[in-house]
Amino acid sequence: MRYAISCLMLFVVLTASSCQGGVLNGTQHGQEMSQAKPSATAQEAAQAGLVTLRQLITEQNYRGMGFSSLDEVKEAALDRPMEIYIVRLDALKKYRRQSGADLLTDEHKMFYPLTARQRVVSSLAVTQYGGGWGATDFGSAALARAFSQYRGEEGDFIVRVPALKTYFVGHRRDGGLLLTPIIDDARFEFRAGKAMPAEQVFVVLQRAAVTLNTDAPN
Repeated sequence: MRYAISCLMLFVVLTASSCQGGVLNGTQHGQEMSQAKPSATAQEAAQAGLVTLRQLITEQNYRGMGFSSLDEVKEAALDRPMEIYIVRLDALKKYRRQSGADLLTDEHKMFYPLTARQRVVSSLAVTQYGGGWGATDFGSAALARAFSQYRGEEGDFIVRVPALKTYFVGHRRDGGLLLTPIIDDARFEFRAGKAMPAEQVFVVLQRAAVTLNTDAPN
């Protein structure tokens, strides 16, 4: 997948998404979708969300959503979804070098990159509620392209640490958990695309986590 965004620009986008909302944490570009009737499956909710997205995009906002033309909006299709997991600040502070998978909390949310003309252009997310699934938010072409670039096998997923504004692609391999940073992050000496054991990642992140106050986002 194409990844034509500089690390600096991507870091700005990721920080804004984490602080102000975004496809992983609230709304993107002030847009939020909610279906009146929940869908039985995530895929059905995503299909319905794509229809709604096409209705909401206009000549004034299509570029901000990652599309290069209104024709691309019409051609947008759902790519393979990725589950989203969160690492909470309180859990990270208490980490004692146990299995990295123990820190993951399922957000019951699926991330769908959107493709058009053989490139990733945008994304939407669906969330599971008591009565089923619903499309809840969309946007962030930068996130969609980064996640799509670094995922590999079917079943790879998203891991986010909101308190530290970090994102990874998670891979379960040979009974263990690997995390791939999606940007270069000098704070932790992470290199984009370099997979590391989750335990190693969390030891590094914990050093920063313990310095944060309890008002930091979980």
